[in-house]
Amino acid sequence: MFHRYLDVAAIPPKGKFLRIEADEAERNDLAERFGLEDVKSFSGEVSVTPLPKGENFVLEGKYEAEIVQICVISLQPFGCSVKGCVSRRYGPPPPGEEDVEVLVEMDEEDPPEPLDEGRIDAAEALAEEFGIALDPFPKSPEAQFDGYQVGSDESEAEDAGPFAALAALKDKMKE
Repeated sequence: MFHRYLDVAAIPPKGKFLRIEADEAERNDLAERFGLEDVKSFSGEVSVTPLPKGENFVLEGKYEAEIVQICVISLQPFGCSVKGCVSRRYGPPPPGEEDVEVLVEMDEEDPPEPLDEGRIDAAEALAEEFGIALDPFPKSPEAQFDGYQVGSDESEAEDAGPFAALAALKDKMKE
């Protein structure tokens, strides 16, 4: 598992800075969690700062990783870099809403992420943003897909709609 907990009671008013480096076991967990061939490196930096009233906290940070993915075209592994940023607000749930599903309107600000027993998991915040940033259909820069081709002139391209193959099969069956 990949965790770095910060106890919010120990965060000074000016905030706390944390540098995170995943060890080999944590990188293996990240690779398995996100379906990657390998995570060669994963590091990040976060700062957690209390907001004026002291109940809510802001986590801001960045991460970078060197990974190996499988190309969806060639099925060959290839390496790439992934970088990103994270910004989240944490705080206790409103009174009486500890286990209630919260609905958020599109124009409303997101509610704060819940604290985990008075702690913020900075590594999990980075890992979640990393997972969102991954391409679900990774393609190697060298990969080319030559298996599908639409007609060379415009009239053929218009005829190549979704039912063109069915029409051709129907005509072939009549012969």
